Amino acid sequence: MNNDIKLRISEVEVKALFGLYDHSIKLFLEDRVTIVHGQNGVGKTALLRLIEALVKGKYIQLIKTPLDSFCLRLTDGSEIGIRKIYKNNESSNKDDSTGLTEVYYINPEKHQEKIEIATNQDKLENILSIMNKELPWIRRVGVDQWHDRQREEMISSDQLIERYADELPARFKKFIFQEPEWLSSIRQQLKVHFIETQRLLKISPAEEENPYSRSSSGRITATVQKYATELKQKIAETMAEYAKSSQLLDQSFPQRLLASTSAPALTIEQLKYRMEALDKKRADLKKIGLVDEDTTYPFDVTKLDSLQQTERAVMTLYVDDTANKLGVLNKLADRLSLLLNNMNIKFKSKSIGIDKKLGLVAKDREGNPLNLEFLSSGEQHELVLMYDLLFRVEPDTLVMIDEPELSLHVIWQKAFIADLLAIVQTVGFDVLLATHSPFIAGERNDLMIALPSIGDVSQASKVVQ
Repeated sequence: MNNDIKLRISEVEVKALFGLYDHSIKLFLEDRVTIVHGQNGVGKTALLRLIEALVKGKYIQLIKTPLDSFCLRLTDGSEIGIRKIYKNNESSNKDDSTGLTEVYYINPEKHQEKIEIATNQDKLENILSIMNKELPWIRRVGVDQWHDRQREEMISSDQLIERYADELPARFKKFIFQEPEWLSSIRQQLKVHFIETQRLLKISPAEEENPYSRSSSGRITATVQKYATELKQKIAETMAEYAKSSQLLDQSFPQRLLASTSAPALTIEQLKYRMEALDKKRADLKKIGLVDEDTTYPFDVTKLDSLQQTERAVMTLYVDDTANKLGVLNKLADRLSLLLNNMNIKFKSKSIGIDKKLGLVAKDREGNPLNLEFLSSGEQHELVLMYDLLFRVEPDTLVMIDEPELSLHVIWQKAFIADLLAIVQTVGFDVLLATHSPFIAGERNDLMIALPSIGDVSQASKVVQ
């Protein structure tokens, strides 16, 4: 397979999900946004979780989900998926304890690779024993009951496997499933990013570094605060790159000027246009908080009218260098502008801004600093979702969003897809979102696919007109 070609997921199909539902979803690859809606219980969230599980190799989750088959069809014509194989072919007598799960890949030339994973109870009990020994926050308290001290919950064996089996150390994963190279290679060519419904709380960095920690202080943090700290670091890294680029250009300016004396210089009109564009660029960067006040801007372009040939050569190199310096900030600035515009159009009595020392900041109507955690749940949901999409997603990723409408006013729901499409165009990823809201699509009902609420295999998913 040509690794230069970016693979994208073009279709998702599941058969007998929960023993009831057959769903087939063809993604809208041109617009790059697909909206799935349906009643509670038809498997919208389950589909998103299955996609993530298959791409990220969470095979226990795939094994435990009740279904007959699940597959992802890709833009090169290939297909990757799973099939449940039962010793008794009578659907009414299916028994997961005696079954197999087959993971397969069909390449564009229709050659098939496959591997089977046993799912019998002896195999699962072996997995449970390993988990009991290796995960210090887990304690067995009964035949099918476990104490999860990390979440302070009592859970069943099924819940334990679904929740934590994929977190076992690598040396023990062979007891669950030994992934062949062909399967790992295919998975690594796909990228997914799942934005779940629980978005307002995150594990703190200290807890991420030490997942076995039992300390309760600082373990959970508000996502808005986590993202503010993260943005502060992104700004610091970008500004360091900007400073380095500026220093290198300034140091080499005399040599490059002497070497360019024979090169054609810009005309007076061209210089005026370039200088005005740089002034606007610098003003935009100042507005979003990336550059500080500079008394040399805006530049009085009338001073360019009397330039001689040599002076025009100097100014030509100067505007080229300035454009190159500011260009280092373009990627960050474009994303920050989208974030701030989206937020501040919606926020009525508050505003969101950027501070190089703090990252994200909020202010009240009078301009006084406001703790980010004092934003409403709807404001926080909108802010963390937009930040996630703009700053935490790589290009050519399939982003899955579960219930983007959470805590959002109907007016904000109706504006969501327009904002999302602008972000998609800037960053370059695909989106599959699941929603209950009839308002999320806004004016883009053409991007909606309905999931049927009964398990009639003759019903195909249809586009809502």
